Amino acid sequence: SLAKAGVKVPKNPLKVLKLLLIILLLAHLNSCVFFAIANFNQHANSGNIDGQRNWANSEGLIDLAPQCPGTAVPLGAVSQQYTAGLYWAMATISTAGYGDITGDLESMQEILYSTLILIVGMMVYTLV
Repeated sequence: SLAKAGVKVPKNPLKVLKLLLIILLLAHLNSCVFFAIANFNQHANSGNIDGQRNWANSEGLIDLAPQCPGTAVPLGAVSQQYTAGLYWAMATISTAGYGDITGDLESMQEILYSTLILIVGMMVYTLV
């Protein structure tokens, strides 16, 4: 171990690094879940265009007429979807909430999940 070798490691940078890793992990998980909610909504309402109300559809990130089994989604589209979800998660967890990517008001699951993540974000920053 480093302590046995006589190397002193300052604790404050380690605490900051730990917090940063926790925030990034939370953001990653939340972006994946937020996109999964939108994707489920899109596929559950595939025959009803008016029922496909979700944030990914509003941003033009998802196919309007998904089919199962579908074709493989190009890597560029997946990275754009993930980046948008990660951006939403970071803005929501930090409670900045810019409002450019939001849960659709017609999707109760997206609104409830967004509210839950705002509360989790407040708790993370309150405890630190």
